[in-house]
Amino acid sequence: MTDIELEAMGRRIDKLITDLELNNVKIADRLKVSKVSVGKWRKGQAEPTGSNMEGLINVLGTTAAFLL
Repeated sequence: MTDIELEAMGRRIDKLITDLELNNVKIADRLKVSKVSVGKWRKGQAEPTGSNMEGLINVLGTTAAFLL
């Protein structure tokens, strides 16, 4: 994934979390990850992989195609 694609995914993740009135702590608790990880996903600094991506898709009510 390129930096541009990662940043775009981060913006989409951030918008969905904001629209659902969630925050990093709530997402982290549901996915059993750190709030720092969620923050990096939202800023486009890291990509959620494997089960974290699947969990994020479920929590945010979206699809992999939309996020990616």
